[in-house]
Amino acid sequence: MTTAQTVPERRTTGRTAAGALAVLGPLSIAVAPLFLPYPGFSETSEMVADSVAASGKLSVYVLSNLLSAILYVPAVVLIGLVALAGARRTAGAGLALFAVGAAAQLTLLMSQDVLLLAAAEAGVDQAVTVKILDDGVAASPVLTWPSLLAIAGLIAPVVIGVALARSGRVPAWAGWVFAASVPVLVAGQATGTIALLVLGGVLQTVTGALVAQRIVREGTGWTRA
Repeated sequence: MTTAQTVPERRTTGRTAAGALAVLGPLSIAVAPLFLPYPGFSETSEMVADSVAASGKLSVYVLSNLLSAILYVPAVVLIGLVALAGARRTAGAGLALFAVGAAAQLTLLMSQDVLLLAAAEAGVDQAVTVKILDDGVAASPVLTWPSLLAIAGLIAPVVIGVALARSGRVPAWAGWVFAASVPVLVAGQATGTIALLVLGGVLQTVTGALVAQRIVREGTGWTRA
């Protein structure tokens, strides 16, 4: 009697946790840009100056980015698994690209933002920090591959979104919204427009919420969660 009750309870708890993660992951990337102390893709000298002027804000941004990575990666995997049950090939390709891209993006995150924070807190001369970033980090062959592979991390949500739209497991528009969020995020990074970065995260959160409902009701469809 106890065992029969425990198994459904575990399934319900697991589905609820997975559903919450599908929402919190995208939501975290909507919140993280609010702590960004410098515009995306700005001049290195501007990034360094802004980091020194707002090192406290940068430390919060680094921590929020780390938390975002912890939440976002499994959230996208869950969204991909829901799509996988209805569009196996497309979703599988998207998940493979995401695995490569996520690893590369984490490498790049640690190489730039952490260095900026460390230099700002240590009081390193700004000109030295600029030289390290431009002639060291940016020109390092070790980091060239992560930069190229990070492109896969941008393509992956588009592919997963298309798979989700084709899967029939959630309303098709939810998949297209997920895919459309990517150019919004890229535009935000390219122009340094925080509002676009937040909007891109919000769009993905909308999709995550619909996927979460599906997971809570039925699981991913790919596992027994």
